[in-house]
Amino acid sequence: MAQSQFSLEGQIALVTGGGRGIGNGIAQSLARAGADVVIADYTLELAETGAQAITALGRRSAAVQVDVRKEDSVKAMVEAVIRQFGRIDIAMNNAGIVSLGGVEELSVEMWDDVLDINLRGVFLCCKHQIGVMRK
Repeated sequence: MAQSQFSLEGQIALVTGGGRGIGNGIAQSLARAGADVVIADYTLELAETGAQAITALGRRSAAVQVDVRKEDSVKAMVEAVIRQFGRIDIAMNNAGIVSLGGVEELSVEMWDDVLDINLRGVFLCCKHQIGVMRK
């Protein structure tokens, strides 16, 4: 396993969409650099699997289910991290979806999902993380 060239020792990181793909890679990289990592994902089972992988790297971790489209869910995610770890030092708002195919095949509902998750989700996460991180 490659060693990181910088240290995040003692830092608490939150990664949305961390249960798979790029988010999972980000989470593992943060853990290798010394951060404790909370994995948040729409699918709790994926978050739990991601958290287990972080624990296997010797870091503290937790899994949180979140729907980044819903403000109450995002608030609950942030509150869960604060309850368990006391703070958030690093926020990787990675949750997102991609629509495959051309715009002419894309339904309005799918477009709304892309905007809600990829844009609204980042906005809601930042909105509720910034105050906690400023402290």
